[in-house]
Amino acid sequence: MWKKAMSLLLCAGLCATLFGGTAAASEKLQDYVDSSSTFVPIDYDVDLDSLVYYNEYLDGLGDLPPVSGSVILQASDATATDGGELKLTTEPDGKTSLVMETERSYSWTFTMPAEGYASIYVEYIPVENNVSAITRGVRINGEVPFYESQTVPFDRQYQDVGEIKQGAGGDDIRPSTEEIFEWSEMGLIDAGGLYEQPFRFRFNAGENTLQLDYSMGEMKITQIRIEAAAELPTYEEYRANLPQEAKDAPAGTLLSWEAEVGAVRNDPSIRSVCDTDAATVPYCDGDYRLNTLGDSRWATGNQWAEWSFHVSEAGLYQISFRASQWYNDGRSSYRQVTIDDEVLFSELLAYEIPYARNWQTITLGEGEDSPYLIYLEEGDHTIRLTTKIGYMSSVSNHLERASLRLSDVLRSIIKVTGYDIDVNYRYELEKTAPEVITGFEEILAEVREMLKVMDAAGTKPSLYYSLVSTVELLEGVIQNPDDITIRYDELSTLQTNFGTWMDSIRSNALGVDSWTICDPSTEPPKATASFWDSL
Repeated sequence: MWKKAMSLLLCAGLCATLFGGTAAASEKLQDYVDSSSTFVPIDYDVDLDSLVYYNEYLDGLGDLPPVSGSVILQASDATATDGGELKLTTEPDGKTSLVMETERSYSWTFTMPAEGYASIYVEYIPVENNVSAITRGVRINGEVPFYESQTVPFDRQYQDVGEIKQGAGGDDIRPSTEEIFEWSEMGLIDAGGLYEQPFRFRFNAGENTLQLDYSMGEMKITQIRIEAAAELPTYEEYRANLPQEAKDAPAGTLLSWEAEVGAVRNDPSIRSVCDTDAATVPYCDGDYRLNTLGDSRWATGNQWAEWSFHVSEAGLYQISFRASQWYNDGRSSYRQVTIDDEVLFSELLAYEIPYARNWQTITLGEGEDSPYLIYLEEGDHTIRLTTKIGYMSSVSNHLERASLRLSDVLRSIIKVTGYDIDVNYRYELEKTAPEVITGFEEILAEVREMLKVMDAAGTKPSLYYSLVSTVELLEGVIQNPDDITIRYDELSTLQTNFGTWMDSIRSNALGVDSWTICDPSTEPPKATASFWDSL
């Protein structure tokens, strides 16, 4: 009897503990969620947070036609948004320039005959004794039109002073670098090299405003030109439109120069480096030779290097350069090719330089047997290579959007669980925070879009397989919400990975040793040394 009574008491106590404890725990969790709902939210700029990316903005233009003609905005027509006076100067050529001072924004009002899109070109020069990068934000009719227009860069130009010399030990000494102060015109474009052409902005019929907001650096401008650029022809259309007198350059014509000599760059970090390959000129031969340009220092979007050369006779030429491209996780690198400040045809907007473990000769063309023949007049010319991201630009945008969304989702999880997550407790996030599941579904859709882009391009770098694993992770937590807290560390690491992958995509390194311009019948030099030369 006594044992039975004790057993009954123990059972009753155990049941009270289990069910009472569960109820209490549920009550405490609900109290925590309720109290968390009163947290003061972070005050984000909702307008900027909801901005579309440029490629989405461009899709939104639909069938909008280009504007006809040009609109020229003079420096003296500007209005300082702070209501103060303009700082105007007269240039040696008689033009009036506006000094765009630190922490000041400027606007212009103008009229468009009809609704349409156009690009914006600014004639500018950096202010001396101000070495910071120059960036501005763009507002059209009082609004920031898309995400990338918040930070628009304006190039500075640099070149080496003097020749490469040797020190007492025989090693090369790097020459100093100086900035070139020259007026130039630049189309407004993104800071990361994601897009190949200047931005297209929508303008209304009638009155419009353009505002340039201070971000960094000082510059002077003389005028702003608003104009819709003509569509670039294909290579075949370019050839068809050449003058009748355009014939092949004389047989045997061969012009070459070293890339590390005389290059003008928009970033002083693009500089000459040493390469020990037997075919690289000048050969090291045991000494440190600055014999190539670029390498891993020439990888960021919109970094460019430009060379000048002289053609003694007009004609059709093929253009080649000796390149090192063993970087970028096995991905191709991309460069925009500009000749005399102009992209001649669409194939040169983002020219692909494939991955290779050795030096390679890149002849501009559709393959080894189909070089582009480019018409050059007699006289001086320039050729420029600008870093672009190529087809991976859309992957970069998807990564950035996924990273921002994942940040929101992780905050929503912590709001319920606190920072000390109990992996043995069922938080029932699908009920207490349903936005978490919705967020993971949106992130999963972004990751799948990235895989589609790479599948369409036919390339599968290591990032591709990392994204495949990410799909498995996201599908797992969506199907089994209880795994969210168990796999929280993996999800938190994914946030870091998104940022790392984005940086990797936007890095497109390239090294250039030399340039060759020759007639169509002449073979450019081989990129690799023979076995005996290497030995």
